[in-house]
Amino acid sequence: MSSKTPAKIGSNPLAFLDVLKQVTSLKFTSVFSSRSSIQIDNYIFKLHSTVTIYILTISTVFVGMKQYFGDPIECLNPDSATLTRAQMQNFCWMEGAFTIISSYAGHPKSLGEVTGLDNAYPGVKGYNPQKGDLKMPHKYYQWVYYILCIQCILFYAPKYLWKRREAGRLQDLIDKIKDRHILQYEGLDRFLVVKDTLDVMLIADEFFSWIFFSEILYLLHIVLEIFFLNAFLGGKFIMLGFQWLHYTLNSDNIAFDPLIRMFPRLTKCAFHKYGTSGSLETFDTLCFMPLNIVNEKVFIMLWFWFMVLLLATIYHILIYRTIMISIPWYRYKRLTALAPAADKRFLKKISKRPGRWFVMNTIASNLKPYYFADLLDKLQEDHYTKNFRLDSRVTMNDFVVDGKVPCTAPTAPPKSKPPPPGFITQEQPTSSGEENANKNNASDGWGDDTNTKDDGWPVEETKNDNLGIVW
Repeated sequence: MSSKTPAKIGSNPLAFLDVLKQVTSLKFTSVFSSRSSIQIDNYIFKLHSTVTIYILTISTVFVGMKQYFGDPIECLNPDSATLTRAQMQNFCWMEGAFTIISSYAGHPKSLGEVTGLDNAYPGVKGYNPQKGDLKMPHKYYQWVYYILCIQCILFYAPKYLWKRREAGRLQDLIDKIKDRHILQYEGLDRFLVVKDTLDVMLIADEFFSWIFFSEILYLLHIVLEIFFLNAFLGGKFIMLGFQWLHYTLNSDNIAFDPLIRMFPRLTKCAFHKYGTSGSLETFDTLCFMPLNIVNEKVFIMLWFWFMVLLLATIYHILIYRTIMISIPWYRYKRLTALAPAADKRFLKKISKRPGRWFVMNTIASNLKPYYFADLLDKLQEDHYTKNFRLDSRVTMNDFVVDGKVPCTAPTAPPKSKPPPPGFITQEQPTSSGEENANKNNASDGWGDDTNTKDDGWPVEETKNDNLGIVW
């Protein structure tokens, strides 16, 4: 079995180095990718679904590798001949250890307590309810790893929703024209690229609605994440960063360290059982919680990062999106900055609708300026009138594929002569079988009868509608 398999990770110390190597091999510079890659979202998606997942994944690796930081919990031997250390340790791991909060929570009688004199450790002393002591359980301890894994999935969910609704249509179009100029395409290929550009413009409002909805989901999600972690950690997470900064700048008393209060390294655990005489017996012990050394770093980092996400998302939605949706001039200026060589009148036409502006702004952000300008020129030439009105009909002028010009129906042989003026063809009597055959084959090889005249051959026409192109 390979040393990288789960069975070997716990017993092979080098396996942990392999995991770290794989994590560090991820290039952080790829988070905000260069222009060599296609970008169909914005920095809010990068912050939430890329940077945050990097942070959570690395945190999950460290928390999950509990064997490299000692056992998740270690309890002292209980003073009992009938209760083993392993039994006590398993009980405290499942039921959760606790601390006495009055020893550090600002209780009037605890303000003068000194660790080493009045108590063994912040939160570790005798329990006396008459003096205002309260038990603070730490049941979150065994759930941190799973919470981090679930957070990774939830932070990716809005981006997954956007990619599902976009379905690769916008990305595939950009992929075709990112490194290949529109004029490098010929004939049908060029026509299809321009037509694809028109297609994404026609459904641009749908694209914009879904990406805006995904951004709102990110805002709601980060708010819910903060309140969920606050409930998960016993109501201490919301103010954790402020309290930690205040403690770091103003105090050196460990009793007031908010990280120690929330993530204690030493806790108490009580086991109750009935003795041989039927009386209730209580066994107290102290338990070391080495993983809290990692947990405190993880959650204080998440607090600051979540605040950054919250502020950035609020700014993006309430300020940037509001201005972008309500002010066409702003949209026009943004698009002009990305495509200074494009027709300004056409850019104004595009900027009138937020959806179409979003699609063209996304395309322009991924292309060289003159690539985008020439694409707009072809789009305007093929599908817009001189008054910049959308015309979905296809212009077939000089449209040649493999040396052939499209037409609607076969024409007469080149050396054939038209019948003399006034010449009328009289139908010959037909049998019933021939009559049925004529009904099934109405065309006689020269085109539709409705296009014929008595003084010439069928008139050649080119079908210019959007959907039916006949060669």
